[in-house]
Amino acid sequence: MSLHTSMRETRLPCACTTAKKASRALGRAYDAVLSPAGMNNMQLAVMRAISAHSGDPLAQIAQGLEMDRTSLYRALNPMVRDGWLKIHDAEDTRYNSARLTGKGIRVLAAAEDSWSEIHVRFKGGKTETLTTLNPKSSAQQIKTSPTIVQLVDTLLDDHIHAEIADILNERGFRPGGSARPGRGQTCFTALRVAYLVHTYALRSRYDRLRARGLVTKAEAATRLGIHEATIVPWAEHGIITRHAYNGHAYLYELPCSLPAKHSSRWDQLSDRVAVFKARKESKPSYPIERGVV
Repeated sequence: MSLHTSMRETRLPCACTTAKKASRALGRAYDAVLSPAGMNNMQLAVMRAISAHSGDPLAQIAQGLEMDRTSLYRALNPMVRDGWLKIHDAEDTRYNSARLTGKGIRVLAAAEDSWSEIHVRFKGGKTETLTTLNPKSSAQQIKTSPTIVQLVDTLLDDHIHAEIADILNERGFRPGGSARPGRGQTCFTALRVAYLVHTYALRSRYDRLRARGLVTKAEAATRLGIHEATIVPWAEHGIITRHAYNGHAYLYELPCSLPAKHSSRWDQLSDRVAVFKARKESKPSYPIERGVV
């Protein structure tokens, strides 16, 4: 084995490349946390520097951030466009400065709510400031995901609470309380779904069905000229379509036509329903949603 080959095989990794790789990975991690505030870690650093040194020349801001002025101006452009910053032009461009607008102050405050500064003192007296992500509070840890809330809102159009709980469990979703120690297997129930609907002020299934023109049992009986007691067997035999809005209550669709209403032991309702349905077979059918009985 030659000396050249031996040195090549034992070559140490480049410290500069390794540091840059670590910096990019750390930057992506910070960007992911800052994304809800609509900014990235570079914008946060620039806005904090301008906030701390408002009115100072941008050249001085760039020097403090270890950036060249061109890179700083490139980073400022989207923030100026979004109304977070305002550039103050001087006669000599080297003395241009920037200030946070009211909107920028609010955006920065929202972003900084999740961060803390840690001052570390090393041997020899050198002090370094580190910015870290604050741990989530107990309430934040068990808060239901916005994705689940949105899904519940969509499912309420076609399903009751118990059915929504089954769908969420089948798709692998878990309530926010499952984040607590020992509760990882907690599942959604109809009561938990009802709590979400109330807490996030989602439109109830009852209101959604009423908006679609469905009526109560009393209203259906009045409009059809029949007794309320007749509504139930007619719904059970499919003459009237009923939609559940909870586990035991329904709203009803008014049919376009009805079988003859009479009581006879020789002409049972089931027989009349069969004739009635046979007459409707030629009409187009529509898919029946869950929650419909």
